[in-house]
Amino acid sequence: MPHLSVIIVSYNSLAFLKLCLHSLMQNSSEKFEVIVIDNNSSEDVLGFLNSQYPNVVLLANNENVGFGRACNQGIAVAKGDYFVFLNPDTIVSERMVDNVLEYMLANPDCGAMGVKMLDGNGLFLPESKRGLPTLWRSAFRLTGLTALFPKSALFSGYYLGHLSPDEAHDIDVLAGAFMVVRADVAKRCGGFNELFFMYGEDIDFSWRIKQAGYRVVYNPSIVIVHFKGESTLKNYRYLKIFYSAMRIFYNLHFKRKREILLKHLINGLTYMMIGVSWLASLLKMGRFKQINIPRIDRYTVLSNDLIPELQSFAPLKHSVVCPSTEGLTVFPNSVFAVIDLSSVAPSQAIDMVEKSQNRYKGFLWLSPDRNELFFPLSASTNTPLFSLHD
Repeated sequence: MPHLSVIIVSYNSLAFLKLCLHSLMQNSSEKFEVIVIDNNSSEDVLGFLNSQYPNVVLLANNENVGFGRACNQGIAVAKGDYFVFLNPDTIVSERMVDNVLEYMLANPDCGAMGVKMLDGNGLFLPESKRGLPTLWRSAFRLTGLTALFPKSALFSGYYLGHLSPDEAHDIDVLAGAFMVVRADVAKRCGGFNELFFMYGEDIDFSWRIKQAGYRVVYNPSIVIVHFKGESTLKNYRYLKIFYSAMRIFYNLHFKRKREILLKHLINGLTYMMIGVSWLASLLKMGRFKQINIPRIDRYTVLSNDLIPELQSFAPLKHSVVCPSTEGLTVFPNSVFAVIDLSSVAPSQAIDMVEKSQNRYKGFLWLSPDRNELFFPLSASTNTPLFSLHD
């Protein structure tokens, strides 16, 4: 019986799923199983898994049932003592499984654990550690006070901005992008609440685990890359789904009379934000612009061999590609770094973006098959994918 079950919900994210499974499968296969639940993607997930990872369990839905319900389908067939709910747009180290098992075994009072998440350019994602989204905290976030005072215990309580991202803390809310839960705790707490279609279910699940008497812990000793970051401008569809989920959460957990007035305030602010986003979309504002890879004089390439494919790739063909076998070598005049996932260990790639983010303007990610180059923006759905053979 595997010690750990990794549960991945996929929806039209095959390119990222390839990166995720490549990094995940470099862990010891004796200690974990992988379950992919596909929510009726238009991509050939079944064909990919059958050809590359036949041992992965695939549950294929005929419709998009949402994140929480899909996770519950994974829970129903999982055999591990611990569940890791993992987004497909992530990269984990080759010691992730060992590190998770070591921590959970050493901390039996911990019911759920989250990790330090970086975006594709090495920036810390504040949703790695969150406080309970009380109505006041949500109001401060909605009105922009959280962004103005990111380290304030009062105004940034939503992201626990006053707590160091480099230290372990007991927190309220974990991110569903990487969430470790003991199997018995997950089942005792009823799994994810399927009232939530997308967004909010990780908040609700974390809070119910904590209310059941278990610790919910942020553990920065484990670091992953999560390409989907918190973008500064959200579109209408995102806001409508996100804040609808927040209303479900408030109705479930905030029922005291004294909170009714504040709840109406939050609802008003929510509808205002949705309206502003809708108007912005009509005016073609608040949308991400397509970003092209700039042509510069020199790239640092984190790789264990030469990459001739890059030099024939149009956006880079006028650049001098400098291979690096030392991991953190920075070449003079290098503005961007290319990370070759086909030849370096995932931990080395994660270490590169974490420690060298201030040295580069950004990172480009070369897929394990060397067919695609990822140029991450602040959200995975807006990450340009460039084929090296087009």
